[in-house]
Amino acid sequence: MVDPHLHCTQCTPCSNQQNNICDKLGFLGLSGGGGGGLSEFVAVNWQDCHAISESMLDVAALIEPLAVARHALHRAKVTNWKDQSVLV
Repeated sequence: MVDPHLHCTQCTPCSNQQNNICDKLGFLGLSGGGGGGLSEFVAVNWQDCHAISESMLDVAALIEPLAVARHALHRAKVTNWKDQSVLV
């Protein structure tokens, strides 16, 4: 599994080792870094590559949809969406 996040390393979440909720979060292929999911080849840092055992492949399929939901909930909190409903 490749983590496609691009993060600033300078904001509060990044300083607290929470780069998955970076204030300037970007994604490989969309925010720079060259390539993307539909590219024939993409170069990524080894630190962004995570091995997934074959026995976990069914569960691993949920990584991206759950990450999107988690990110949406964090953004709702950061932007002070009080008394608002959020559908996940």
